[in-house]
This record gives sequence, structure tokens and C-alpha cells, in this order.
Amino acid sequence: MKILVVDDDKNTLLLLQLLLTRADCLVTIAHDAEEGFAALKKTRFDWLIVDGQMMPVDGFAVAVKAKEIQPNIKTIMISGIYEPADIEGRPIGKIFSKPVNTDALVSYLRQPGL
Repeated sequence: MKILVVDDDKNTLLLLQLLLTRADCLVTIAHDAEEGFAALKKTRFDWLIVDGQMMPVDGFAVAVKAKEIQPNIKTIMISGIYEPADIEGRPIGKIFSKPVNTDALVSYLRQPGL
């Protein structure tokens, strides 16, 4: 499974890259929205994992643009401030609180039919 992780926190990026790679995922990281959009234009991904609070483009805007670039991409948001009610009506399937429980994240990614 190919995953794009977009987060402006270098430590979170590296941690998710390491843990998802150990779970046999192919992981690409992007340090901001523009890097993420460039990756989306080059490579097809199954999943986008995006931080909710980034500047100047937040995770909600990244999720919307990602869906425009790749209509079949599935999105997960990670956030320390947003809650499940905040993603209603947006192209985001689930939100995980920071710090991310990586076992729960990998389990969610592997659910059949998602």
C-alpha cells in the first residue's frame, strides 16, 4: 500500500515513515502542502495521512486538493486539536489524535473495504 504523509513536523514525519515502513507500507513524506501536491501529481497513492494544523495551508485544504488530484485517494488526518466532528462533510475518512497510536493507525489502514 502506498502512503503519502504530509506534516510540517519533521519528527512526526520520520516516526510515521519508520513505523509505516516496518508495517510493509511504501511511504513518501512531504514537509508541507506544496511538497505533498507535487508528490500527488507524480505518484498514485492509496492513502494520504495529513496533519490538521499546518501553515500556510492546513490539512483540510490539503485533503480537498488531494481529492481533486487523485479522486480515489483515502485520507486520514492526525491532529492534536481537531476532533471527529471537525472532519464531517470533508474528504477525510478518520481522524487520529496526536500522539498517534500507530498500531491503531496500521489496523485502520488494513481494514478491508476502506
